[in-house]
Amino acid sequence: MTLKTSWRADGFGVIMMADFTVTNDNDVAVRDLEIGCTLFGNSGTIAGNTKKKLLETVPAHKTEMFRNVNMGLMDEQSAKAGCAISHVDVAK
Repeated sequence: MTLKTSWRADGFGVIMMADFTVTNDNDVAVRDLEIGCTLFGNSGTIAGNTKKKLLETVPAHKTEMFRNVNMGLMDEQSAKAGCAISHVDVAK
C-alpha cells in the first residue's frame, strides 16, 4: 500500500487537516485504515504526533482519495509532517 499526503493548518493554526491518497496494491480489499503522522518544527525537532482511523474500504488494486480529514490538534510550530499507514484490516 502507498500513501500520499498533503496537509495544512486550520482552526487558528492548531488543527491539522489532511488529504490522503491511498493506493491498495494488494489482491484483497482493506478497510479501517489507521494513519499516523509525526509533525516537525522548522528545526527538525518533533512537535507532536497524531493518528486517525479512516472507517472506509479501499478495493484491491484501486486508489481512493480522502479529503479534508481532521487529524486533530497540532502544535502551532509544526512546519512539516510525515504520515504513514500503521494498520489496516482485511475487508470481508
